[in-house]
Amino acid sequence: MSESKPTKLQIYSWYMRGKRAFRGKFKNHYEVAAQWYEKAAKAGHKDAQYELGMCYLRGEGVPKDDYTAYCWFKESGHNGHADGQYLADDMLRVHEMML
Repeated sequence: MSESKPTKLQIYSWYMRGKRAFRGKFKNHYEVAAQWYEKAAKAGHKDAQYELGMCYLRGEGVPKDDYTAYCWFKESGHNGHADGQYLADDMLRVHEMML
């Protein structure tokens, strides 16, 4: 049996769990935050996509990976997140300047 599509409320709840975990004071809170962000990001939540990109950019809770950060910023930008689009464009400009 296939899993049903999550509701907007469920997706928002995943995002908020990530926000709370990121600010938490318990061990491995960045890893927990990144897991919740990823769950919401894969479901299309633009703010979670942006926050997950920031996790990859900084190496918080996930391995530092500029390319993956760029991909999440670009995806968030496609979904209407202005800061995500700006960062994706900026990262691309910096990369092109280095070539």
